[in-house]
Formats: sequence, C-alpha cells, structure tokens
Amino acid sequence: MQNINSYINYRSINSYINYRSINSYINYRSFNYRNLYRSFNYRNIYRYFNYRNIYCFINNRNINSYINYRNIYSSINNRNIYSSINYTNINSYIHYRNINYRNIYSSINYTNINSYIIYRNIYSFINNRNINSYINYTNIYSSINYRNIYSFINNRNINSYINYRNIYSSINYRNIYSSINYRTIYSYINYRNIYSSINYRDINSYINYRDINSYINYRNINSYINYRNIYSSINNRNIYSSISYTNINSYIHYRNINYRNIYSSINYRTIYSYINYRTIYSYFNYRNIYSFINNRNINSYINYRNIYSSINNRNIYSSINYRTIYSSINNRNIYSSINYTNINSYIIYRNIYSSINYRNIYSSINNRNINSFINNRNINSYINYINIYISINYTNINSYIIYRNIYISINYRNIYSFINNRNINSYIN
Repeated sequence: MQNINSYINYRSINSYINYRSINSYINYRSFNYRNLYRSFNYRNIYRYFNYRNIYCFINNRNINSYINYRNIYSSINNRNIYSSINYTNINSYIHYRNINYRNIYSSINYTNINSYIIYRNIYSFINNRNINSYINYTNIYSSINYRNIYSFINNRNINSYINYRNIYSSINYRNIYSSINYRTIYSYINYRNIYSSINYRDINSYINYRDINSYINYRNINSYINYRNIYSSINNRNIYSSISYTNINSYIHYRNINYRNIYSSINYRTIYSYINYRTIYSYFNYRNIYSFINNRNINSYINYRNIYSSINNRNIYSSINYRTIYSSINNRNIYSSINYTNINSYIIYRNIYSSINYRNIYSSINNRNINSFINNRNINSYINYINIYISINYTNINSYIIYRNIYISINYRNIYSFINNRNINSYIN
C-alpha cells in the first residue's frame, strides 16, 4: 500500500485502472482460479477475449487447445504461471501486497502473456513461417502448455540453448511455475547468477540485492537460470544480461534500476550492444532471428533500419538511456508508450515510477493519457481483447517488433494517437 498503492495508490491505479473497473474486473472474484479462470475461462476470457476473439485469435485449434482451460489455465492457474508469471512479473515488480496475486496478477499477466502468446498477432505477426514455424503451433502453442513451451522454446530451437535441462527443467512445471512463484523466482533470480550475469553492479545494484534479489532470491532462479543454464545458453553478454535485466530488471526498480545501473547497463553498450545489430543480431543473429523472424517478415519490420534504426541509438537506445527512456518514459517518448504499456504503468511503483517519473509516465499515464486511456472506457475496453491485448502486444512485443507502426507510433503523436481511441481502436479494432 505504501509502495505502488501509495504511488499508483488506491485512488491512482485503482481509481484510473478503476477500482470498479479493473479491480472489480480483475479482483479476486473476477480473477481467482474460478473467477479469472472462470472469467477468463472458456466462457469468460473465452468470452472476454471471446472464444472467437483470442481463441480464434490465439486460435481454437492452436493455443486454445493447449491454452485451454485445462492446459495453460490449469497450468497457468493460480499455482502455475499466472501466480508465477503474474506474481513474478507484475507482482514482484508492482509488489505482491499491492496488485494482489488474486487480482491483477492472475489477470494482467495472463492477459499479458496471453497477449504475447497470441496467435494472429505476434504469431501470424511474427509470422507462421518465421517465428511461428519456430514458435509455431507445435512450438509455442503446443509449447505454451507444460510440455510445449518447454519443448517449445524447443529442445532443438531455443531449448538447445535454453536447454530443456537448463531453463526447462528449471522452468518446468515445478520450476517456473513454482520457481516463478514467490519462493522460486524470487529466491532463484539469484544474486550470483542473473545478478552476476546481469551483473551485480548493473541490475543487482538497481534490482537491489535486498529488493528483488531478496525476493528474486539469492538461491533460486540464479541457481536454475543460473549462469550456466540460461546465461551460458542465452549468454551473459547476450540476451539474458539483456532480456533479464531489461525484462525483469527494468520492471524491477528505479533506484536499483538507476540510470547508471540499468540505464548504463541497458544503455547503448549493454542491451544495445547485445540487442544491437551485432549482439542479439549476431546472437539471434541477423541470420538467426532475422531469417528466423525472417528477413522478409519481422525482419522487414524489425528490420535493422526499422526497429533498430528506431530502437537504434537515437530511438529506443538513446531513449532507453537516461535522457531517452526518462524523457521517453515521459509523454513524448516510448516510455509513456512502451513502458507504461509494458512494464512501467502496470508494474513499477516507486522505483521506475519515480524514474518513469510521476511527471513523466504519470503525466503520460495521467488522467488524460493512460488514465483516460486506462480508465473504465479505455483500459477496460483497452484491457479487453481489442484494446490492450493487441495494444499491449504491439506495445510490448510488437513495439519491440513493429517498425513503422509502433515505432512511428512510439512517439507521442504516434502511440498516443496510436493508443488513443481513434487510432489504436481503429488501429487495433
């Protein structure tokens, strides 16, 4: 309550992601196992994301077969990834007490990951032949379930480097689901592993040892996502120093995610050196992810000139650095767009929200921007299938992935015209 609810306090996020809106919507009765999984179950999320929406959308045969009620919802049910991923992602970031497990965490993340996982969006988007061949139905969609994502980020595909025994045994049902739950990921996003890998001084200093490291605790994830597992696999220099500190770490705290910490670490040399053309592109290599997310498909839009010029030094990379991300976390840049949609608006409380400053993102997330945006009509329509899920996808992955759309739209006029009712709703509808 003192953290995010004082900051994105009860009247803030609950008033604008409105108490009656998202909390009644996301609250325990809405989103507990029977509720979320009832409200997001076949009739709810399947009605809400409607069966024809996300499940035609994540497609009845594809993800819906495995993300169906028994698959991901039992597996992503309270005890599995939704308690885990939600709790971990938002919940660890926004804090467990605030956005309670039963409330937004079962709700947003499943909506997040489900929006990430969405078939026609990112999968047709990151196209059936490209990533979908790799993250295709057999991969992520079959892989979304317990055996799938683990087979999915697949023994041969990602699983070869995020090897089944590494992240998959570690991220397996008991691992990621238990591990991404409070005790696991919090204990396991260990000091030595991810924090040595995402470097003790970088993320560890800002994902402060006591902050996330105490709850993304010393022994757990780092032991499993430890340096040898995912970090040797998605190597310390490559995506894990990148993805981990960017994903989790950027979520995780401003004071910890200090300018010098994550922003120097996520700055041009860190994520940008590895997410830059040579790093992730050498790592997922230009031929890999770009033949992978294919030169013509995602690579045309994630094209080096597209997202990388857009995410290049001047765009997101300069923007992810202190002046860009923090100015960009303000209304005009990507952070009013990407961060609040991705992590920051949902996720971070005093850290990144002090960093994604009250005036920045909160002016961007303020009543007129996201709050009107996240208010009953916006986020609830926005959190509904059409709005936030395509918009969160675009803003989350797709913003990372899209080229002229969100990256043109990343800026104030784009994403806000993009995210506003006329654009994104016309754009997303």
